[in-house]
Amino acid sequence: MPRSPLWTLALLGCVWLLAAGNLCAEESEVVAEPLFSADQLEQLVAPIALYPDSLVAQILMASTYPLEIVQAARWRQDNADLEGDELELALADQSWDPSVKALTNFAEVLGRMNENLDWTQDLGDAVLAQEGE
Repeated sequence: MPRSPLWTLALLGCVWLLAAGNLCAEESEVVAEPLFSADQLEQLVAPIALYPDSLVAQILMASTYPLEIVQAARWRQDNADLEGDELELALADQSWDPSVKALTNFAEVLGRMNENLDWTQDLGDAVLAQEGE
């Protein structure tokens, strides 16, 4: 019995989908090069290496939100007089990541991250791409 052109077209479509799926599988098996070498990672964390671990953890997480760092630094400059409970209450209205909010208690650190956005962005990229290293 002869096959219809529609059947042939459907068969070709299935073959194409299988081939495309194999290509996608092969691409996903490729291991990406690390963004930063071990020496570069060491240089990235050197400015914060002597900070307490809890502050370093907040800095690392907050670095993955560079736009929020800029917003928080500007907000903190405009609200420099807020401290303690007043600061916490005012922060409740902000939608920033909790790590960024935590850094508002460390205006100097927040300011440095804002002033050195290239470093902040690189640190955030390293955190996201090479967390284990």
